[in-house]
Amino acid sequence: MAVVTTRIVPSAAVAAAAATASGAVVVLSAAARIPELGHAAGAASVATAPFVLGMVVLAATGALLATLKPGGPMAWLLIGTGLAGVGGRLVLVLAVLAHQEGHGTATPLGWLTNWAWLPMQVLAVVLLLRFPDGTLPSGRWRGVEAAAFVWGAAGVVTTALVPGPLAATQLAPRTNPVGLVALAGPLDVALGVVFTIQPLLLLGGTAALVLRWRQAPSGERARLRHVVLALALLAVATPLAPLSGVGAVLEGLAWLVLPATVAHAVVRRGLWDLDLPRRFDRLRRVREEERARLQRDLHDSLGPLLGSISMRVEAARQLLGTQTPPGEIDRVLASVGESAEAAVVEVRRLVDELGPSALAETDLRTALVELVERSSGPGLEVTLDAPAPLPPLDAAVEIALYRIVGEAVRNVARHARASRCTVSLRPLGTGVSLEVVDDGVGLRGQPPGVGRRAMAERVEALGGRLELSEPATGGVRVRAEIPARHGSPAGVRAVTS
Repeated sequence: MAVVTTRIVPSAAVAAAAATASGAVVVLSAAARIPELGHAAGAASVATAPFVLGMVVLAATGALLATLKPGGPMAWLLIGTGLAGVGGRLVLVLAVLAHQEGHGTATPLGWLTNWAWLPMQVLAVVLLLRFPDGTLPSGRWRGVEAAAFVWGAAGVVTTALVPGPLAATQLAPRTNPVGLVALAGPLDVALGVVFTIQPLLLLGGTAALVLRWRQAPSGERARLRHVVLALALLAVATPLAPLSGVGAVLEGLAWLVLPATVAHAVVRRGLWDLDLPRRFDRLRRVREEERARLQRDLHDSLGPLLGSISMRVEAARQLLGTQTPPGEIDRVLASVGESAEAAVVEVRRLVDELGPSALAETDLRTALVELVERSSGPGLEVTLDAPAPLPPLDAAVEIALYRIVGEAVRNVARHARASRCTVSLRPLGTGVSLEVVDDGVGLRGQPPGVGRRAMAERVEALGGRLELSEPATGGVRVRAEIPARHGSPAGVRAVTS
């Protein structure tokens, strides 16, 4: 279910980052055995090291982002770019090593090197277009993004079919095993177009980021400045790389500096709302609130039940030594059994609230139906108004909604003196709206307790907002608005009116 998915996505991201790092280790260890791995002899092995390290930084940053905020496109763009970059160099390394050993796989691997560098180039352009929040600057940039994908597809076809020597000079005199000699002329022209368009696409991605930088508020502009400068370095170094060893080294360094500035922006400067110290502080506060709530529940509900059982058992023991009719003793023991059953139910409730197992076994709507049915009883009718099915939600959002409903309904049952409580859940733009309304006595000026603070913390942790109000008809309305995807920036406010 959603909880399992939330565990799988970060695990897959970490596995992809680990694969990127493993490929980088292979590339770097082989660099010493291969005279050149890129544009210019001698210097290319030096340029390879910063390039693959930069790709590892990109993938690691993406894995961090996917772990903290699963569901966003930026994490997988970062991971994909890093993995594709290292993958292209890894194919080249394996092809050259096979060629040096005279192995039969050298030619097929060499054919892969003709086009294996293109996926990384496409993803890098898309990454620049969508940095830093995963969206395009405007709808007009969809054409540039589409052009990048078309260029990548055309480039793969062209480089895969162009006849003649393989692109990697280290593989000479091997030739393209599937080259179409009959189309040599058109393919050569197409190849020239591919290499002409490549820097133009990179320039387009850079322009998109510069536009964001110019239009951003001063605080965000400062966070983007270093990324823009690193892009400028890459834009200068890329056309120089084929011309000299210095240019190749400069390009490799640019590919290291750019991922480093991106990672710095994510982790240290707060882009994508990844303010790690604030998150840890919030988690600490939520943990303390949970402990206080558990202490209150144990004291207010389970404690009296166990105390009642103890007193009734003692009363039954004393009655056994007297001439009390057996029916009276049986009545006392029956009440002990009822209290024990109530205690078991309360323990199950507490365990479920510590970790809502219901969401691991079913969907959110079904879990909420079961929750309101358990909460209804003599004197209080709890109903649920929610569409079926609900829109896709992150697991963290589902858990928060489930617990907010549980906390709000429990407050109604304990303090509101209400006869009716309605839980409403509705899609709202890119998020979801939750309302819990009762017809009880209202807040009566009471200060926020543990339950209300816990609800506010949960909503704030997901970038949403919480409102508590007293409708003119009486009672209390708890309203929460939460993004469907954990991580959309928003504020939080607790209002009592």
